[in-house]
Amino acid sequence: MSVILSVQNVTVRFGGLVAVDAATFDVEQGTILGLIGPNGAGKTTLFNAINGVYNRHGGSIVFDGARISGLRPYDVAKRGIARAHQIVRPLNDLSVIANVTVGAAFGREDLSLGAARKVAEERLAWLGLADRAEVLAAKLNVAQKKRLELARALASKPRLLLADEVLAGLNPQEVGDMLGVFRQLRSQGVTVVMIEHLMHAVMNVSDRVVVLDYGKKIAEGSPQEVTNDPKVIEAYLGDPKLAARITEEG
Repeated sequence: MSVILSVQNVTVRFGGLVAVDAATFDVEQGTILGLIGPNGAGKTTLFNAINGVYNRHGGSIVFDGARISGLRPYDVAKRGIARAHQIVRPLNDLSVIANVTVGAAFGREDLSLGAARKVAEERLAWLGLADRAEVLAAKLNVAQKKRLELARALASKPRLLLADEVLAGLNPQEVGDMLGVFRQLRSQGVTVVMIEHLMHAVMNVSDRVVVLDYGKKIAEGSPQEVTNDPKVIEAYLGDPKLAARITEEG
């Protein structure tokens, strides 16, 4: 497999605080990478550096062979990187399909409004929201808003999806359904980097896992290698028995 995203020595500072400290890892095309770590480890900050929301203070980010360090979020999206946020912020006064049409119209393919709406219809049908297409986004429940957030991101036709805790707030059935969506994306060739605190879920679906702690990468490897790493157990899992259960059940 070829590398689609290369993060090399990326550092992000806020005054004297180093939020991301020389983070380095590669993501292979068509795989799912889990990005885990304690609260405040720098995971979402790293996502913000990748898609251009935050400026870097060191290092480089290369996507599909081209350096994207320093590009604006709009330009990063045009290159083929989409973002699904932890805290969903739909356009509440617009319909569900209008929300997703916006994602398609400003995505990688520069679609016309008519073509964007067709893509939106396809994504809503795929994610089980077709019957809610004309409903105001504000009327959706939590699980439906999560799917809307994902539909809007995927309507941009990304090659890489940055998924920030899209499983948060979902019940076990909804989590299982969403993991199925990620597996389908992988089978379609879409690369996924996911931040997640639901350990059983992220270990079950990820091909590889990167662990951050205080902004530094402390481990990288297969789910089994990571859950058995003493540094990860100490910094994040806390309990060797929990690590064993994750390995067995994952």
